[in-house]
Amino acid sequence: MDQLETPDRRHQPRNLCSELVEVVFEDQQGNTVSTVALVEDLSDQGLCVSSSLPVSPGRIVRIRAEGLESRGVVRYCELGEYSYLWGLELASGWRGEWQPHHELALDRSEEEPT
Repeated sequence: MDQLETPDRRHQPRNLCSELVEVVFEDQQGNTVSTVALVEDLSDQGLCVSSSLPVSPGRIVRIRAEGLESRGVVRYCELGEYSYLWGLELASGWRGEWQPHHELALDRSEEEPT
């Protein structure tokens, strides 16, 4: 896996997304856990997914979807309104040819001061 050093998330362009992915990881007892998560947003460095399960930061995960298979590290896990939100940092070039069916690029020009 490439070196994983991500700049502050707020400084990275992120696209909104609504795509189901499979996330596989080992729990603290060494059992393999597979769960379906919803991609909330994505950037060149990784994903934010929503899951019914909590996961410890630092845990290595595998992400799978049609046209996507990658590995990454959980950077944070926090309880949102309805689920746990995981910040996943993935190796550079993680996205490859993957094109989610539901992705929305935000108009960044509205965010820039004039």
